[in-house]
Amino acid sequence: AYITLQQAARLFQEQPRVSLVGVSLREGVDVNQFRFGWGPKLNGYNTPVQFQESIATEEALDQAAAAQNVRLQSYAATAIALLVAVLVVLCSLSVGVNERIRQYAILRAAGFHRRQIAAVICLEGFLMGASGYLVGLLLSGCVLTVVGLLSAGILYHGIGLGWWSVTLSGLAIVGGSLIASIVPAYRATRVRPIDAMVPRPVETLETSYVGPALIVGVLLVTINPLLTFVFPPTSESWVYAFLAIGFVTMATGFVLLSPLVVRLVDHWCSPLLSRMLAVDTKLVRSQISDRLWRSVGVSVSLAFGLGLYVGVHVWGWTMLEAFIPGNWAPDALAVVTPGLSSEQYAAVQSLEGIDAQHCVPMVVEQPRLSQDLTGSATHASIVRQDNVIMLGLNPGLAFGGSAPLLDLQWVGGQPTAAIEAMLAQRGCVVPDHFLRESGLVVGDTIDMVPPHDSTATVRYTIVGAVKLPGWHWQTKTAGLRPRTHRAAAFSFASFKSVSNDFNLPLATHVWFNFDRAGAEPERIAADLKTLTTKHVAGPSTDSGASDSPEANSIATGETRVITVQSIREQLRNIARRWLWVVSQVPLLALVIASLGVLNTMLASVRARRWEYGVMRAIGIDQGQLTRSILVEGALLATVASILSILFGIMAGWCGCGLAQYISFFGGLHPPLVIPVLPILLGVSMTVLLGVLSACAPALMIGQSKPLTLLQQAADSL
Repeated sequence: AYITLQQAARLFQEQPRVSLVGVSLREGVDVNQFRFGWGPKLNGYNTPVQFQESIATEEALDQAAAAQNVRLQSYAATAIALLVAVLVVLCSLSVGVNERIRQYAILRAAGFHRRQIAAVICLEGFLMGASGYLVGLLLSGCVLTVVGLLSAGILYHGIGLGWWSVTLSGLAIVGGSLIASIVPAYRATRVRPIDAMVPRPVETLETSYVGPALIVGVLLVTINPLLTFVFPPTSESWVYAFLAIGFVTMATGFVLLSPLVVRLVDHWCSPLLSRMLAVDTKLVRSQISDRLWRSVGVSVSLAFGLGLYVGVHVWGWTMLEAFIPGNWAPDALAVVTPGLSSEQYAAVQSLEGIDAQHCVPMVVEQPRLSQDLTGSATHASIVRQDNVIMLGLNPGLAFGGSAPLLDLQWVGGQPTAAIEAMLAQRGCVVPDHFLRESGLVVGDTIDMVPPHDSTATVRYTIVGAVKLPGWHWQTKTAGLRPRTHRAAAFSFASFKSVSNDFNLPLATHVWFNFDRAGAEPERIAADLKTLTTKHVAGPSTDSGASDSPEANSIATGETRVITVQSIREQLRNIARRWLWVVSQVPLLALVIASLGVLNTMLASVRARRWEYGVMRAIGIDQGQLTRSILVEGALLATVASILSILFGIMAGWCGCGLAQYISFFGGLHPPLVIPVLPILLGVSMTVLLGVLSACAPALMIGQSKPLTLLQQAADSL
């Protein structure tokens, strides 16, 4: 609500004071350049002045970004669904060509030209795409109508199919179907008229490509890691080029490796699954290897969705690892505002639940850097900001001894020398990523501007560098960012230095470990609040100063205890929900691909009706045949799972590596994390879909009589 200054004076019963100044920029002006360019000028004012984005504005921007992400996800989902549909058409046509190989040979013998055979295959692909397109339009129209009726209060403008969506999807699916017809059409044109009279040797030609495909596939797979980690991009434009080249070559490489994976799975897993389902090993041995390229097509179709699913989770959990507080963090952080005196701190150590030997009071400030050391004006990110968090504490308690409170991994300097430098002078310990972004080394100095005196600067010397995974989220939830919502680094210095330089006489935070398992943070917070109130009320009553503003503020100030475990659980829960939303698109692609597997299995079983009829005639019961087909579906799903896991892990790993150069949350270089449970869920779903896709063909063969199978096979010939 906007009101005049006169109305504000009457409403708040005080003279209005300007606290915010809204600035409008001319069109074309870079907001970040303007904001950070004014930083040195704002230091000249006696009153601290800085650009501050309000929480409401930030949330609005986040919502706009979320809406843009939803739009991008819709395009991605459409592209994935179309690509999977093309793979399904390709597999279906390929199996159809194999099944009707004699028919095409007879047509060639009857006088058909190669062009006519190719036209028949392309027409079949076109009709498949067109029919799927029409059915898809009908289903989408029905779904949108139902959604519009159920959400009429939100979608008050109505909902429907736009001409752009109809045209684009039509061109994509029909064109994709025609493209998918090229390979089957080419194979059909290679059929000779004599093939109608003699059995066609399928495998001698196919297996000759396995060795060369393995060599080329390995070379292509290694390109992406080399471009990401050995020869990293030097600019943002190169990142996108590396992204396109690396992932295309890696996907192609895994497709070329799939024949070898098919053979290995057939060799090692066929006997195992046969024993599990009580099937004669001879019935399933070499079933997927003897039809190598059909198995490759089915497996790649399934692996596409599952590979994206695994890649999303590997990428997401790996990026998340940089924001989860590591083992270096103490058990809990107590927040007490406006702060604790030295006398009060002595009593805090004696509270039940707090380990007195691992308890450190702290003062916190967030000064601006006098120079933009990280280049935040040109490209701001989570580690490229114009300010740092200064944490003042007792360095001996925090870093010293055989069991320090902060069990840090030092990558620069030594704890003993760093403690001495922090106590003797203005020494500070910074995270290693700050040195990487700023180009500084241990021994260099940092100039900071105290918020309470913008005309002065204080200089700190870097005396150590440590790894601090997860400090961002801990500072966000524990109120360790008092000035602005972003910071370039979380730096440690002595309590005395930070307290004197930034005019902070009281400790506002206490870092501590619990003295036993099962300590109650809520009780510690209540005892801490009671303790601070008692220490304020007692002395002030005797001296007659109980109504002092400082005493009242301490007595009524905020007191809370945040455990590091709660921060980790909160962050993991948020990430888990977000990753599940993103994973729905790959899982949908997996379900779509399973329809292609069903069609391929049906065609494959139809092509082997005579074989099944002979096996039934010589005494093999229908249960054995039914279970053998289920084993075949499970084997194909196993091949897809292996390809997906390998592709997904490498894609997520390389994606995180490239994201360090373009993502706002990059620059931290977290270690690779492989989430076992989500991957197991995805693999289980894939195997289940593979077995379900084989159920219909298995039932069809199991319920057919031997004579029927032999007659149908004879009719098809």
